[in-house]
Amino acid sequence: MPSGLFKKILFPAAVVLLLTSCGQESAPPPPPVRKAAVKPVEAAPGVDKTAGVQPTAAAVKLRNPFLSYIIVRRETEGVDIKAVKGPLQCCDISVFRIQAVKTGGAKPKAVVLAPDGKRYMVGIGDAIGMMDGKIIKIDENGMMVKEFTKDPDGKVILTNDVAIKLHPDVSKPK
Repeated sequence: MPSGLFKKILFPAAVVLLLTSCGQESAPPPPPVRKAAVKPVEAAPGVDKTAGVQPTAAAVKLRNPFLSYIIVRRETEGVDIKAVKGPLQCCDISVFRIQAVKTGGAKPKAVVLAPDGKRYMVGIGDAIGMMDGKIIKIDENGMMVKEFTKDPDGKVILTNDVAIKLHPDVSKPK
């Protein structure tokens, strides 16, 4: 296409179209679409009313994303959240193995291998074991857990300090 044709015909046409479109007012935006209100459906007698209940928008915004869905569900069903035991409180302390420790800094941490094959990062004050054990010390050799034996009324009758070593003593073959 010869460049003279562009300069003589197409360029003036583009300028005219551009100038005529600048003075026009644009149409106002359409009004927002409003959703119809949904009336809640009553459950039939004998049907669980909590099944399929969706949390409110505020509850979704404020929920802890790292909290187990099972614990959140139990909390909404009225179960005391403190009574729900975590995955580290399933078994006796002797079945847990320490894989690594981090002692530098103010908050020492340890990586614990649970009997289910999963690894958990724990710190001082975390609960572990079936006897309501709390981690009281983490050092380069392992960690120390204080277990509490309670009577049926919930009173502590005995405490026991259990050491979990990073490198357990291996008996040498003779």
